[in-house]
Amino acid sequence: MPIGNVRILVISQDAIFGSDLAVALRFLGYRTSVVTDMQEGKTLLGEDVFDCLLLEERYPAQGRKDLTQLLEARLPTIILSQNPVEWREIAALAEGADDYLPTSIGLGSLCARINRSVSRRHTEIGPSPPAGLVIHGETVMVGNRTLRLPRREVKLLEVLMGASDRALSREALLDRVWGLDALEFELRTVDVAVARLRKKLFERFGVRPIETVPGTGYRYRKDMMKIASESYSETQGGGTS
Repeated sequence: MPIGNVRILVISQDAIFGSDLAVALRFLGYRTSVVTDMQEGKTLLGEDVFDCLLLEERYPAQGRKDLTQLLEARLPTIILSQNPVEWREIAALAEGADDYLPTSIGLGSLCARINRSVSRRHTEIGPSPPAGLVIHGETVMVGNRTLRLPRREVKLLEVLMGASDRALSREALLDRVWGLDALEFELRTVDVAVARLRKKLFERFGVRPIETVPGTGYRYRKDMMKIASESYSETQGGGTS
């Protein structure tokens, strides 16, 4: 992946360290955002798409629960520690971190680790058969084509796909995806999110598998993915003459 396409989120309680690191990475061509609050970082990860997370480790202020939740996103994650300790490194790697490095590491070496982690995660996903749509973390795949989505949109797609062609009401989607009651949040939010997801799926894969069911809500139609399968076969030279 070209450096200019790599989006990095830096979470650091040290505002000066985080800001300086973000500026340096931007200078090298990365697209970088930085926050100082763990909760703000988790919220941002749920709303936007990133390719790598740089997390400055702070103990005991940073709880293990926060770290575990971040690693559950299956995003390439590098932990930077001002005071590296072997047992913390072992625990972080066991929980899913890609790397554990001292904050004093040189910028060139850090960039090499970032590029390796991002490249390795993309390689691990690998190609999938063109029979339908497959979700790997925050990446959606049809054949060899991939599309990265914000976690909220991935959750929306997973809920719709999990309904097995049954229509789900806007109220049900609002509850399962956002964890909100219809009285607390406008149902229009669901319509906007579905429209955005539909647009991305069509632009990338040429399919519209999410159907509006008048008077009910939305449903995911597996049969619509046949279009993607046929399109994939043609691009691979698998069509008949």
